[in-house]
Amino acid sequence: MNPLPSFPDISAVPAGGATIGGGPAGGFSISGGVGSISYVLTEIEGASAGLQRIAEQLWAISRGVEDALIFLDAAVFGVSSYPFQALERLRSAARGCRECHAAVQEIATEAATAADRYRQTEADNARFLAAQRSAVAYTSGLQLRLGAPLAAPLAAPLVALWQLATLAEGARVHGVRDAAEDLVNNAPEYLAGLLGLPYGMASMLTRQRNQGGLASGPFGENAAAGLRRFLTDSGAFLPGELDVVRLQPSAWNPAQLAGHTVLADGSVLGSMEPTLHDLFAGSKDAYTVAPAAIVLKRIERGSAGPAWIVDLPGTEVWNPLDSNNPWDLEGDLEAMTSSRRTDSGRQQVMVEEWVKAALRDAGALPSAPVMINGHSGGGIQAAAMAADPAFLAEVDVRIINLAGAPAANQNVAPGIKVLELQNIDDVVPAADLAKPPDSGDWVTATSGRRTATGTLQAAEQGSVLGRAHSLDGYLQDASWLDKTGDVSILAHKQAVLGFLGTAALTGTVSYRKYVYQGSDRNRAANVSGGPNGRGR
Repeated sequence: MNPLPSFPDISAVPAGGATIGGGPAGGFSISGGVGSISYVLTEIEGASAGLQRIAEQLWAISRGVEDALIFLDAAVFGVSSYPFQALERLRSAARGCRECHAAVQEIATEAATAADRYRQTEADNARFLAAQRSAVAYTSGLQLRLGAPLAAPLAAPLVALWQLATLAEGARVHGVRDAAEDLVNNAPEYLAGLLGLPYGMASMLTRQRNQGGLASGPFGENAAAGLRRFLTDSGAFLPGELDVVRLQPSAWNPAQLAGHTVLADGSVLGSMEPTLHDLFAGSKDAYTVAPAAIVLKRIERGSAGPAWIVDLPGTEVWNPLDSNNPWDLEGDLEAMTSSRRTDSGRQQVMVEEWVKAALRDAGALPSAPVMINGHSGGGIQAAAMAADPAFLAEVDVRIINLAGAPAANQNVAPGIKVLELQNIDDVVPAADLAKPPDSGDWVTATSGRRTATGTLQAAEQGSVLGRAHSLDGYLQDASWLDKTGDVSILAHKQAVLGFLGTAALTGTVSYRKYVYQGSDRNRAANVSGGPNGRGR
């Protein structure tokens, strides 16, 4: 999509975007953004619509000229000095307008037809590949079923081992993320083959499909909604009430205060470079400044007024599932199912309320532009906020930057710029069971970062999977992307510079940093939250 030189050993980078080098072993795959085919098609369709309007105007002009010709011809009929030359010029002008209208109309139609045919071809290819994967999964299940009754008692185990080895080899070559996503998406067909059901029956019963026939976002969203409902009904998730406090610098991690000026309002002066690395590093600050915290940065932009950056960490607590820290599994599922809140009987997404309360307390106006950065669970929350009309009615979100987050099912509002970092071995982004959106506003950069050799050995698998999701690894990726000339990445960086405005002119962005700590107080009944926030 974005024609750039390839990088050696890119076999581990999945298809679906441009491959660029100059980074960690394996390079990057870039999809979406202004360098994508989908963006170009959108531009072609826009140009076609514009040409169509011009054609309509030319048709109206040609009709007007012809009407004028008829009127003048009748008016001068019988006159001794008949204006032959003037009327002939009018006739020539009318013919020219008609010919120009026909030519512009033809170009407009051809452009629209070409874009439509390309989209249809892509959809057909996607359906074919999905059907192929589905057939392979069904056949694999059938192979295991047929192996069981054979005379050799080890037939079925050997078939199972062979299938596991094939799956492991695919993960080694193409990445664990896609292997895990395909494994879950094609599980219904595999089970259908294993149970001897007719091909496709399990798929029809267990998942929704989009018009293209692919396992789409709703499948992943349904799975998350079902899990959340189960955990709520079983009592693992309890109704909660959010408390938010501005954390005074004395309670921060002392390492974040060294060499910084503390102001009387509880904020701290700091600075950053206007780079992708420093934007994603904000999530690292949120992890380390204090437990259960989010970070706000106020950027002064002169006459344009202040802008705000919200830095979110990821999941901090896994056990218990519902803890006092909102960065837990309950918070993750709240964000993943934010568009289906009524399904779980919970109307609020606690982190959304937390961010709104913090922005209000820090003095942010509803019209002030906001950028949200998040890693893992924080990335899910950022995308959920950018997709929630109620949240966007109160907070003017312009840009979100995500790292290692399963956010593909979030219908982020048009016009909000998204940069998503993934890794071929990070299974967390595969939890949405869907591919990232391919649009002009959403850019996904998938790194092939693994080991020094760029390959995944069995003995290294555990450590590689851990590094694949680590924020430090994504910070390394962001540093490499800061150096790339990929047009989609450059366009996103330009949007960031536009957001920062005059604050970025010197190459160093100064800010005032605030830290807000949140607490989820569980309670027996779901009642209205306190003054600092609202209940789950």
